[in-house]
Amino acid sequence: MMDEFLRDINCQVFYHWVYLQLCDEYMIKEEWYKNDLTLIMETETTRSEITFYEQNIIEFKIINLLNQEIIFYLHFQMNSFAHAVELFDEMKDSMSEASAKSALKILLCCSGGMTSGFFSTQLQAASDSQNLRFRIDSASYQRLYQLGQDYDIILLAPQISYAYSQVKNILNDKIIIKIPPKIFAKYDALSMLDMILKTERNKRTEKVPEALKISKHVNDGILCLAIIRNSIRTHVFYRYYENNQIVIENEVIKNTLDIQDIYDIIDTISVRYAKLKIIGVSTPGIINQGILTSFRIKGLENKNVINLLKERYHKEVIFSNDVNCAALGFYEAFPIYKSLSFLFQPIHAYSGIGSIINGQLVTGRKNIAGESQFLPMDLSDNFIQLSTSPEGTLEVVAKTLLSTISIISPDVLVVVCQMIPDVSVLRAELEKLIDKQYIPEIVKVVDMQKYIHFGILNQCVEALQAKDKYTLNPKR
Repeated sequence: MMDEFLRDINCQVFYHWVYLQLCDEYMIKEEWYKNDLTLIMETETTRSEITFYEQNIIEFKIINLLNQEIIFYLHFQMNSFAHAVELFDEMKDSMSEASAKSALKILLCCSGGMTSGFFSTQLQAASDSQNLRFRIDSASYQRLYQLGQDYDIILLAPQISYAYSQVKNILNDKIIIKIPPKIFAKYDALSMLDMILKTERNKRTEKVPEALKISKHVNDGILCLAIIRNSIRTHVFYRYYENNQIVIENEVIKNTLDIQDIYDIIDTISVRYAKLKIIGVSTPGIINQGILTSFRIKGLENKNVINLLKERYHKEVIFSNDVNCAALGFYEAFPIYKSLSFLFQPIHAYSGIGSIINGQLVTGRKNIAGESQFLPMDLSDNFIQLSTSPEGTLEVVAKTLLSTISIISPDVLVVVCQMIPDVSVLRAELEKLIDKQYIPEIVKVVDMQKYIHFGILNQCVEALQAKDKYTLNPKR
C-alpha cells in the first residue's frame, strides 16, 4: 500500500497533470466546497466533474445535460499514479463520446417500419435545421421492445396507437407519444417536433414497503455491492452499513466492468470506515466454487473472486447470484410466506429463478438451481426470440413458472418482468396450462434492486453472527 505522504504528493501531481490534459480542449473552472476541490468542464450537452476529497479520494462524474442522466461515475483512492491515469483516460474517452453522441434518442415505430422510416428521416432533417440534438430512428412494432430500451422517447404511428397502454406499461421509464393522424398523414415534421418538446416524462412508481430493515442487530461494518448490467452500461450500486443504518450509498457507472473497479470501491470504504468487517457482492451469473461464469468482469477470467478479495482485504467475503439475493430479500421483507420463487425475466435473455423452501435458499449442485436456460420446455419458438415481445414473453414466463409450480409449489410467485405489467394476464395464461387451484399468489415487483440489497445484507449479517457464535462456542 502507498505511504500517505506519497499519496498526498501523487494527488497534487495528478491534479496539475489533469488540468494540463484538459485546458486546451475545455473551458475549466474550479469550485471549492469546504476542503474539496472540483474541476468542472461543460460542453453543450455534458458536464464533467473531477473532485478531489480528503484522504486522497478522487471522484469522476459525467452528466448528460439533455436528460440529467449520470452516464459515467467512479471514485478511487490514490494508490497508483498509473491507475489514476488509466481511469482518467477512460473518463476522457467517455467525455469525447458523450459530447459527440449525446442527444435525446427518439424511436419512431409503425406496423412495418417503411412509412416510419420516411417520416423519421424528415424529422431528423427538421431537427438538424433547428439545431436540436435529437437522434431519430425508426423500427417496426415487432422490434419495439427489444430496441426501445435504448431510447428516451417512443413515437407510435396512428396504425399502432391501439398499443399505447401496453407500450406505456412495459417501457414505463420512457416518454411514449401517439402521433396524431393529421401530423402523420402530412408528415408534418415541425408540428411533431413541437409536440415532442412540450411533452414531459411521466414515471410510474411501484408501491412497496417504505423501508426494508434487517431483523437481526449487528454493530460491525457491512459493505454490500450489487452489480447490475443493462443494455447500455454496467452499474455497481453499493451501501455501507453500521449499527443497522445506511451510512453511505452510491453507484459506479461504466461501459465495462473491471475487477479494479470493485477494488476502488472497497479501498475507498476501507480508508473511511475502520469498522468494515464483511463484504457482500451480488452479481448476475453462476458462481461455482468462487468462480463467476456467464457474466464477465475483466480480470476475473477463471479466477476465484472470493479468494482474491479475502487475500487482499483480510475480511469475510460473500458472493451471491443476484436473483437469489432478491429472493432472500423478499423473504425477509414478507415473512408471511414459508416458501417462494422469485423470477426475473429480462428482455432478450434467459430468466433466473431464486427459490426458498422453509427458510432455506435452494442453490443446488454447482449453484445452477433456477437457471431456466436448462429447462426442457415446449416453446413455440426460440426462448431468446420469444422474450423480445410481450406475447412471447408471456409464453416463456408462464411455462417457466409452470415448471416451478410442478417441482416446488411455493406459497407465492414473485415476478420481475417489464414485458408483463399486469399479473392478471399472467395468471390467465397459467390457467390454460394448469388447474387454477394449484396456482399460488402472484406478486409483481418493479424495483428488484432494493430486494437484492436486502438479501445480500442479510446474508452478511447471518455470516457475521455465525462466526461470532463459533468464536464464543468453538468445537471441542
